[in-house]
Amino acid sequence: MALEIQKVHARSMEAYDAALADHNAAYLNAVATGDVNAAADAAMFMAAIQANRANLNALAHQALNPPPPRVPTNQYGLTAEEQDIAHSSFSDPRMTKDDMEKLYAHNKQRYWHMRQTGQYSVDQGSLKR
Repeated sequence: MALEIQKVHARSMEAYDAALADHNAAYLNAVATGDVNAAADAAMFMAAIQANRANLNALAHQALNPPPPRVPTNQYGLTAEEQDIAHSSFSDPRMTKDDMEKLYAHNKQRYWHMRQTGQYSVDQGSLKR
């Protein structure tokens, strides 16, 4: 599949290059003859071609480099591993697994908030000599 995307991209870029060259020649001709309207038209076409080239490059990059698959999470945003940790983190026999996961997710969110606001630092407790 990657080869096909690369061929489509290369062919499209060739077409954009040819169109850009044509409109550049039209622009230069319009400037030489003093035709403001033709120069403006050619300039707008060149700008559109350059924008389309940038969009095509972004699409090709996206197609060749898809984002990694999302890790499945539960209703609290916990991965399976985090759910297992939550189940073994609390010893209150009255807590259901759902309660444990909910509290673990709350504590995780609180931890990240504290990290972002500077209330908790990852270097706390480390020795500095």
